[in-house]
Amino acid sequence: MTQTQASISDDIRRQAIQFDLLAQVFPVLRHDTVKPVANAKLAVAMLARAIELPPQPDRNNKLTDDVEQMLDDGVDAIRGLGGWFSDTGDFEDLHNVLVECRKLLFTQLLLSGKKIDLPEETDARRIVRVFSSRYVLLACLLATLQAMPEGATLTLAYASNSRLTAQISGGAANTPAPDLADAQVLAKAHGWELEGDTARWSVEVPLIG
Repeated sequence: MTQTQASISDDIRRQAIQFDLLAQVFPVLRHDTVKPVANAKLAVAMLARAIELPPQPDRNNKLTDDVEQMLDDGVDAIRGLGGWFSDTGDFEDLHNVLVECRKLLFTQLLLSGKKIDLPEETDARRIVRVFSSRYVLLACLLATLQAMPEGATLTLAYASNSRLTAQISGGAANTPAPDLADAQVLAKAHGWELEGDTARWSVEVPLIG
């Protein structure tokens, strides 16, 4: 296999892993996208009904403003989905990305009784690329959740400004090692450094600036 063929093969594998991760969290993403659109649809129906009633300018103006805001929210939510399919160049604080990832894993956490404890928020700014950070962190977290026993907790902490550690506690005594193979593929592709063992892994995060 030539270097070019190997590069194409690696890229296809990376995309396949990312699509698989997206499929696993899509129910939550879909809910967050549909909700503002549904709210806008309801507001439009209320506005149409209000127009049929005796004029009340203040009420109608408020409904019009609400409809416009809800439509804007719906458009923003739909546009936001594009950031999962290609790198739009967005940046965000690492803590906010971690909060988003835990939210996207709501279903897996609820059904299993497992927990993810995030690092305490600090004054330190840890700016990362949103696209790559989402996928690398989701790959790490999902692999770890699948290996964790029911009722266990995954505690995330900062070993340094750019190094994030994860430690499993609680549940069964012998926790199997998470299969971090897919996470390693994404980490390598996006410039992260991932190290892991039986119940603990750490990742060096490429911060911006």
